[in-house]
Amino acid sequence: MKNVFYSVIFTLSTGLLAFVVNRVFSEELGQESLGLLRLFTQMIAYLNLAELGLGAASTALLYKHINNNDNNAITNVFNSIKRIYFKIFLVILSLGILSVFFINDIAKYSSDDVYYIWLLYVISTAFTYLYAKYIILFTADQQYGFIQKVRNITKLIIQLIQLISLIYIKSFYVFVFLLIVGNIIEYVFYLTFYRKKYKQKIKNKKGLIDVDLLLKTKMTFIHKISGVFVLNTDYILMATFLNLKIVAIYSSYLMIIQFVNLFISNALLVIKPIFGKYLHSHDIKFVHNKFNELSIFISLMASVVVTFLFNSISIIVLLWMGDGYLINMYTLILIFINVYIDIYRKSIDLIKDVSGYFNDIHLPILEGVSNLILSVVLCQLIGLNGIILGTVITNVVVVLLWKPYYIYKHVLHVSFKEYINKIFLSVFITLLSVTSIYYISSYINVDVFWKVLIILML
Repeated sequence: MKNVFYSVIFTLSTGLLAFVVNRVFSEELGQESLGLLRLFTQMIAYLNLAELGLGAASTALLYKHINNNDNNAITNVFNSIKRIYFKIFLVILSLGILSVFFINDIAKYSSDDVYYIWLLYVISTAFTYLYAKYIILFTADQQYGFIQKVRNITKLIIQLIQLISLIYIKSFYVFVFLLIVGNIIEYVFYLTFYRKKYKQKIKNKKGLIDVDLLLKTKMTFIHKISGVFVLNTDYILMATFLNLKIVAIYSSYLMIIQFVNLFISNALLVIKPIFGKYLHSHDIKFVHNKFNELSIFISLMASVVVTFLFNSISIIVLLWMGDGYLINMYTLILIFINVYIDIYRKSIDLIKDVSGYFNDIHLPILEGVSNLILSVVLCQLIGLNGIILGTVITNVVVVLLWKPYYIYKHVLHVSFKEYINKIFLSVFITLLSVTSIYYISSYINVDVFWKVLIILML
């Protein structure tokens, strides 16, 4: 609970500061530059495909070996990921440099600065793979609280410096360079902690790469590709077929959603190692009961978040960024269908990751390809709404229904009807809550600030 408390405090601090940074960035560097910032953040995910899903695969293996106190196996897995991640570091640098030649074909930015800004992003991303091995080890060893403290304190400091630099220097270069500085600071803390706690336990051996690690990585890589295509194509399609200003507007809504969503995700990151331990030290009935408790909590969170944000997010954007950043109701509905599914799926994703069940590799392929094709085709027909609708269709069919079927059958070993009953009840409660609050708030004719407070109280 202590780690969850720290997680909430830091998430609140860094999240609120991020909103200030976003507003100042837009004012000082313009809406187009803000769109480029969001676009590059999403494009980096494609370079991260070089990670191959190694993180999820190695963490699942380490849960098992740490629980069994098998130091030889722990050493073998750690040294394997250490070697692989260094190669990934080099691959990402190389791919990032090569992609410079076509980067502005996607971005269509009005300045040649786009190339240098992209290279700084690439360096920042590549550097994270020099310390990724430590994060994996610490997470599997129930030390995620330490990771969060380092990550959040560093992020808070860097955000403050970025804010000051925007006000006084007004440089996109400096803004991105500070991300590299933040990564260097994190690396130093993780390395120090590793040497203090693990240096004597894990020997630096050269040997064959762990076979189980390779097999799991092969399966998780397919899932990683799916995640990239589903979660990181919207901005690219918007920049390619629409423009960077649309990216800036749409990303402002997502920023608010992600801020709220981050509280749930961070809490689950603390809980995740605990479930990993449950799975390897208790019977499946015990795990199933704990999973049901988690599912109820996640379902409640999905209903609460969607109900509040759907009815207040446009007012928040108006107060925060101005009327130049507002979107229409149809777009808003599509966005929040995805928001609901994204939150509701978290319990399924958690049990899937800690169990190491990645055999359903045909599903992420279907999810990624169908999302991309549908979004491109529908974008030509109805613009921005088409891009979002493509993701909605894929999420409903694959994420909300098909994926949970495999988890209930192969991991939890219980009837899928149990899940269907849960999802119908949750959707009904959410729709009832959203529509009730929407119609009540539509009759409240007061200042927008007070309207948000009233919605909160309802």
